[in-house]
Amino acid sequence: LIASGPTVPDTSTPKDAMEIVQRYQLQDKLPNRVMSLLLELLEEQQEQDENDNDNNDSPADHPVFGHAQTVLVGNNALAVQAAALQAKELGYHPIILGTQIEGEAKEIAKMYTRMALHLKQQEDAEESTLLYSMAPSLPVALIAGGETTVSLNEDASSGIIIGKGGRNQELALSAALELHSLGLQNVVLASAGTDGTDGPTDAAGAMVDAHTIVLDENETLLKEARRALTNHDAYPFFDALGNGNDNDESPPEDRPLIKTGPTGTNVADVCVTLIR
Repeated sequence: LIASGPTVPDTSTPKDAMEIVQRYQLQDKLPNRVMSLLLELLEEQQEQDENDNDNNDSPADHPVFGHAQTVLVGNNALAVQAAALQAKELGYHPIILGTQIEGEAKEIAKMYTRMALHLKQQEDAEESTLLYSMAPSLPVALIAGGETTVSLNEDASSGIIIGKGGRNQELALSAALELHSLGLQNVVLASAGTDGTDGPTDAAGAMVDAHTIVLDENETLLKEARRALTNHDAYPFFDALGNGNDNDESPPEDRPLIKTGPTGTNVADVCVTLIR
């Protein structure tokens, strides 16, 4: 069974929910029926608190949870380790950067691409400078797990958050721009959610390299990529390059979006950067 804690007691209260609503000034943004239900539950809680001053039982004390047992059968570390073993089997030197990587997705992408640049530059470096290097030689697979963040823009005139995508697609788009800017050849980055879903889309993430953004005379695609990153609109940008459906006649390497469908699990995200 994989879900968000169905056998774990919920200790939150209507008061906790109302504090969040007030903190972020959501009273006028939530549907009326939601606010009405919340106020009703809040009133019930207050009455219960007044009548049960001597009752300090928490939801965790309910007898139904006395038979609950929690068994951890998978986590991000296992997913990352599996990716490392597969990379090694394919001839890469795997380097696990961590399993709790957090931060703004577009900035984390820059860190990965700069690491790739560093490893590429080692090819021509003197042997003495390689003493404390991450890897003695290429090819290398940088593997990281965790969950990054996308801070959405808000249209001040309408209050509507713009853009469609997810943190993995945004990370990949930022990486594509960086790889293009650096002119890094033989470097591929793929970032995906292990559940097969990234944001409100049907893609798990995306895979990019320096050629994802192809220059034309007017740099149209480059401008579109930058605009998409600014607007957190990675999905439409990647989708226009090749949607990855079975009916798509473009070759697989030209389809940035990774579409696996639901995987039946969810252990955060995995990002793999291959450097040759």
